[in-house]
Amino acid sequence: MIVRTLALLSAVALTTCGRGGGEGIDLARAMGLPAEVGAICGNPLILGERIADIGGPGSCGIEDAVRVHAVGKVRLSPSARINCQTAQALYEWTTGAAQPVARQAGTSLTGLKIAASYSCRRRNNASSGKLSEHARGNAVDISAFRFANGETVTVLGDWAGGDWSPMLQTVHAEACGPFGVVLGPRANRYHRDHFHFDISNRSSRYCR
Repeated sequence: MIVRTLALLSAVALTTCGRGGGEGIDLARAMGLPAEVGAICGNPLILGERIADIGGPGSCGIEDAVRVHAVGKVRLSPSARINCQTAQALYEWTTGAAQPVARQAGTSLTGLKIAASYSCRRRNNASSGKLSEHARGNAVDISAFRFANGETVTVLGDWAGGDWSPMLQTVHAEACGPFGVVLGPRANRYHRDHFHFDISNRSSRYCR
């Protein structure tokens, strides 16, 4: 009987290894997310899966890495490999800033286009200099927003003018809080087509 029980527990562990928590499963299925996706990072509205730690080379890598598919019922495309602190900051910004601004415009935010998440590289893809926060799982880049009314708004195409420019400028500004570093088209030419958000420097934020 004991052997049978241990075998059953082992089978359950194998089938659930890498999954998100049991909480959030119904929401993940309702959103059409993959079967392995559930709630992660202690938040029922961060949907994803735990993945293996990501190693080097050098100082690159993420301990306790996760792959996030959705935050606050907003899908990420593609999914983002980050750590839970970054996932929580993204959730706070999405639900506290981006979604309310979308609703003020008469629609709702349904998706974020992820331009970059984990990547072992230096800042701005330079050949030398400081390591990017992407290399530690501390950063996520967003290049477009998708809405329930069918519209897709891009940083490159809509930042400088048009109906959606005020929305983009507002959500960019309000990221400075959940994130310690916020960069966009005003920062430099490397960020003309996306927002860069990372959780470093939150004690003395840098937002451009």
